[in-house]
Amino acid sequence: MGGRVRAAYARIMLVYQAAVLWRPVPKRIYRDRALAGPVR
Repeated sequence: MGGRVRAAYARIMLVYQAAVLWRPVPKRIYRDRALAGPVR
């Protein structure tokens, strides 16, 4: 039973981590693309 709870907790943490990591990505990509455009 403990293993199942631990697996569920790990899955929740993974989803939460992914949400935190991926939230700023689009803005970062757009900013990098905007910065790289004029340079080229």
